[in-house]
Amino acid sequence: MGKKKVKDQYDYENAFDKNIADLDMLFVEEMMKNRIGLHYATKTIHSGKLFEVEIYPVFKKRGDIPCPKVKAGAKKAQRNLNEKNSKKRFIRLVEANFGEGDFWLTLTYDEGSYPETRERAEKDISNYLKRVNRRRKKIGLLNAKYIYIMERGEGKDGIRCHFHLIIEAGIGRDELEGMWKFADIKDSSRLYPNEEGLVGLATYLADKKRGKWERRWNSSKGLKKPVESVSHSKTGKRQVERMVKDYEEVRGYFERNWAGYQIRGADVMYNDFNCAFYIRIKARERSFWGNGEREKVDTGCGIHPEDLHHIFKRFYRSRFLQDTQ
Repeated sequence: MGKKKVKDQYDYENAFDKNIADLDMLFVEEMMKNRIGLHYATKTIHSGKLFEVEIYPVFKKRGDIPCPKVKAGAKKAQRNLNEKNSKKRFIRLVEANFGEGDFWLTLTYDEGSYPETRERAEKDISNYLKRVNRRRKKIGLLNAKYIYIMERGEGKDGIRCHFHLIIEAGIGRDELEGMWKFADIKDSSRLYPNEEGLVGLATYLADKKRGKWERRWNSSKGLKKPVESVSHSKTGKRQVERMVKDYEEVRGYFERNWAGYQIRGADVMYNDFNCAFYIRIKARERSFWGNGEREKVDTGCGIHPEDLHHIFKRFYRSRFLQDTQ
């Protein structure tokens, strides 16, 4: 096999430093004058109804690749990067494999029955899932698809541990709860995706603190993997620069190229080592909202220019809002 090209030899998740919204646009203009040898790659990721686009630079020279220097705290930075990538994989697997009618269970332990080791806890959840699959086999079902996170902490009263489990439907809630033998009270609910799908739940679970145990999550075999593709010609440098200057260009670029999806948010980042930009877009299939047409009437006052670079930020509140009471 031939030698890998430089453009394929870095993790762009670790490459950007700041959000473009934190920059003065005059500074952005100066950054764009730096014409190092690069072009932009466009990566698409399909995870069920979740669709993501990541636009990132690839380089002709190894020296242009942003590689943080080894220094104090480098191991912590690597752990943070690993956790960020692990979180993305977890969210995408949940979106690709689970949906309405499946179950989310929180499996706990009664006082005095907490496992003393990670291995013991993993054995408990493994035996539980074996019981579930034996029951499914009896009623003619295949082994369950599942993904779980172990959460563990140490306090004054010793070790505390519980599991968050997402599992496909097929067995009723009462039966699923009854198969967990370590607690009298269990918590379970059916999944009902909202307009963001299951991203909110998956993000919540992936953000949970898990003590000193390195393992973040585990899953059944055979889960659908997100479908990824990369193009080195879809997005030109000039197009990237237009999107950096104007967030409406991000929306327009996306809608021209992926009409079957509705954009849900975007981030534009940069790295001051090589003056390169990184763009991430999240969207969902339009079929999620149904196939009917809706008429919208706009009687608003428009978007203030100062707010344009913040319109894709969740929970952003403009200081120019008018009282409509």
